Amino acid sequence: MLLLKAWEVKLTRLFSNKTAADSQCRGPDPRNESGQGLVEYLLIVGLIVVAASQVSRKFIYTLDRLVLRVGADLERDLKSGRAPLGVWSN
Repeated sequence: MLLLKAWEVKLTRLFSNKTAADSQCRGPDPRNESGQGLVEYLLIVGLIVVAASQVSRKFIYTLDRLVLRVGADLERDLKSGRAPLGVWSN
């Protein structure tokens, strides 16, 4: 009976896809989820940073255009020597 068990173990090892080196040098356990929360948190933070940078770029562009338009109006009024009609009314 013991001899039969030994042959069964040898045949199982012979026909299995794993070798002795595979059983010793396996990669990380795919069921191990430690650190998954941290990775998800970092991905979300990265996405928020990218979105915030895009929003701030749009805001800065809009603010820049507004300042340039006000400056152009002021320059035009100063060159002409007269203010628009609604400047002095309350």
